[in-house]
Parts: sequence; structure tokens; C-alpha cells
Amino acid sequence: ISDIYWCSPPGNGWACGVSCADLKDSDITDDVKCVRTIFEEHQRLSGDGFNAWSVYKPYCQGKSESFTRGCFGSDDDQPVTAALPKPAITAPTRIPPRKTASSRGKVYNRCELARELYFQHHYSYEDAAMWTCIAQYQSNYNTAAVGTGAGDVRYHGMFQLSDEYWCS
Repeated sequence: ISDIYWCSPPGNGWACGVSCADLKDSDITDDVKCVRTIFEEHQRLSGDGFNAWSVYKPYCQGKSESFTRGCFGSDDDQPVTAALPKPAITAPTRIPPRKTASSRGKVYNRCELARELYFQHHYSYEDAAMWTCIAQYQSNYNTAAVGTGAGDVRYHGMFQLSDEYWCS
């Protein structure tokens, strides 16, 4: 995710309203939110939001289903969520610690990412497969990855979001 357009120096926000440091920690919630913003903008501009990622056409378009094969059990075409009963009494939850610039990143494995995208971030099975493919080729599933581009542009996180547009 480029820091020129999508993330910004602390406090600026740019298009995704997120700091680039937050894109490099182990929590991909803000990454997914930014990815959706970028996808929607490129969908509007080109008719295919995945075109925002250069790895999409050569590596993922028409080939992504293999990135979730074996991740959802014996029938990968229809992943099923086990229905668990809710407890009668819910224990209070503790407030999670505030993220800091020093928060550690995480390297996902293929199926772990696919399942998180599907179950926690509510992507369709097909879209979870596509984003798993993109993450493989962008960062090898590493949330702390930082790439470089022309000039001073840096790309942050698992989906390599540009600091030129998206984060600060």
C-alpha cells in the first residue's frame, strides 16, 4: 500500500485514513479496510478493482482458486462455519492494547489468511482466494513487508499499499 496516496505521515491519513505503520502490524483489519477502498476506487475507474495490484493479471487472474484449495475442509467449494452455542453469560472482555509503531508483524500461511479473510472479514470464497493470491505475490503473506518504488515511494504491509496515495 503506497504511502504517497493511501496512507500518510502520522495524523494526515491520506485516502485510507491509516498510518503506514498500522499496515505493518499483525492485525490486518486496517489493511483490509484500505484494500476495500483501493479496490472500490479502481473498480470505478477501470471496471476491475484488482487491477490496482500489478501481480493480479500475470499471477492471479483466472488462477486464484488454487490459493484456497484444501483450506476449508473436504468440500472447498462450500466452506462451512461450525455453529457454536452462545454462552448464557458473557465474561467481560478486556480492552485491547493500543497499537504502537513498534507492534510486530506476522507472516501468515496460505490457509490461515484465506480463512481469516472469509470468516472474519466476510470476503466471498472467490475474493478470499484472489486476495490470498495477491498477498502471496506482493509480500509472501508478511504483514511487516516494506517495498520500494520509484522516487521515495514505499509500499507497506501484506498487500503492499503505497504511501504515495493510501497511508501516512
